[in-house]
Amino acid sequence: MFISKVTINNPLGNHVRFAAEIVNKAEALKEKYGVSLFIGNAAVSVPVPISMIDLLSLNIEKDDIVEVSCMEDSEEEKNAVMELCYFISKLMPDKITTMDKLDDIMEQSNIASEQIHSDLAAVKELNY
Repeated sequence: MFISKVTINNPLGNHVRFAAEIVNKAEALKEKYGVSLFIGNAAVSVPVPISMIDLLSLNIEKDDIVEVSCMEDSEEEKNAVMELCYFISKLMPDKITTMDKLDDIMEQSNIASEQIHSDLAAVKELNY
């Protein structure tokens, strides 16, 4: 078994989008290296397979330390673990910030769309 620790830098800790990004990356690494990855923290005695339900159940918060692991000690498996740790520690905060901005834009667009539909309904009522 190979284990590497990583600190969660995301200011929001673990949430659905964060977990989904980790699951997607773990799946990509599984295809690339042919390895299943596991994750754990102080709350669990045995690492769990990386899935949405398992990740969310860990209740990971900012500055928590998690362990990413694999069952064997091969170079491929070590590379997969290290790539996922790097992804979690370095790429997630920037990506989440970008996604938060995108969420804000989508929310503003949705509000504008609702206002347009409301205005059209009011105009339609006046014409009848």
